[in-house]
Amino acid sequence: MVPLNTIYMNAKKKTNKAPTGHIHLTWAIFCLLFLTVGLIVGYKLREWKATGRNAYPAQCVNIVDGDTIDIAWIYGTNRLRVAGIDCPESKNSKKLRDQAKEYGIKSSTLLKIGKNSTEVATERLLNQAIVIAFPNKTIERDTFGRLLAYVEINGVDYGAFMLENGLAYPRPEPHPLKKRYFRLNDQAQEEGRGVYAWID
Repeated sequence: MVPLNTIYMNAKKKTNKAPTGHIHLTWAIFCLLFLTVGLIVGYKLREWKATGRNAYPAQCVNIVDGDTIDIAWIYGTNRLRVAGIDCPESKNSKKLRDQAKEYGIKSSTLLKIGKNSTEVATERLLNQAIVIAFPNKTIERDTFGRLLAYVEINGVDYGAFMLENGLAYPRPEPHPLKKRYFRLNDQAQEEGRGVYAWID
């Protein structure tokens, strides 16, 4: 027969053992949380790298006109000039009158097209997630201090879209998409789209 004090001591030892099931559950929860945080951080880093070292995700927070927007991105809020295109002015100005004279149309007509370009920019870009890509793979600015970059939304090149619809002109400065942009402009001119619908 086992003495009562031996039974008592054995029972006490059992009750002093750590609850291994609880430890395993706690450890599993910790690992799961650690993995979740890691996945979130990894996703954010991947998101900010975007599609290449010269491309960055951003959000369009304001429309100035058809070729100039304000963006919020990794480096704060900046004004951006869309690379490779020039939209008609959306305000009556000397530049607008010079453009109208160059293309042989009334400045009032060109002003309407400029306002239409601004409206299209608003519809397509405002408050939307976009990707900006710098033509020469480094952050670039124009003479006014604005960022100079291509803009994409849902995989579509915004500058190319404006050109093929006759809502912008291709700029003469060299950049990687210059030849493509001039081809799109030629097509818009041949088909009488946008501003070219008003040019004889």
